[in-house]
Amino acid sequence: MTLNYTCNNNCVFCLLAPERERGVRELSKGAISRVFRYNARRGRFSRLILSGEPTLRADLPEIARAALEKGGFDQVQLQTNARKFSEKKYCQTILRSGVSGFLVSVHAATDGCNSDITGCPGGLAQTRAGIKNLLAGG
Repeated sequence: MTLNYTCNNNCVFCLLAPERERGVRELSKGAISRVFRYNARRGRFSRLILSGEPTLRADLPEIARAALEKGGFDQVQLQTNARKFSEKKYCQTILRSGVSGFLVSVHAATDGCNSDITGCPGGLAQTRAGIKNLLAGG
C-alpha cells in the first residue's frame, strides 16, 4: 500500500515521481480504514508493506497498529530509506507500534555517489544510522 508520494530524498530514478508531479495526494485516514475493514472481512493476510516514504507520515504508528489490530494483517513492514530512523526516539516509537520488517533502500556505498543519486547530501550517513538503530531495537 502506497501511503504517500512525498520523500525526504529526490532520487533520479524515483518510480513515484510522476504521481508527485501530478499532485497525487497521500491516502486519507478514511481510505486506509476502508481498506483495513475490507481486508479484515476477507480474512487474515500475512503482511502489509507500506511504501512511499511512510516515515514522513505523522500517523504512521497509528496506521501500523490499526493494520495489526483491525486491518487483517499479521505483519507490517516498511519500504523506506531509513533516514528518519536515525532519530532513536522515532525508531523506538515505530518498533513499539508493531512494525516488524524493514526493506531499506540503499542506492550507493559512498556519500558522493549516494548524494548524486538521491539528491540528498548527508543522506547516506542518516540511512546508516537508521539501520544501526533498527538493528539495535531502537
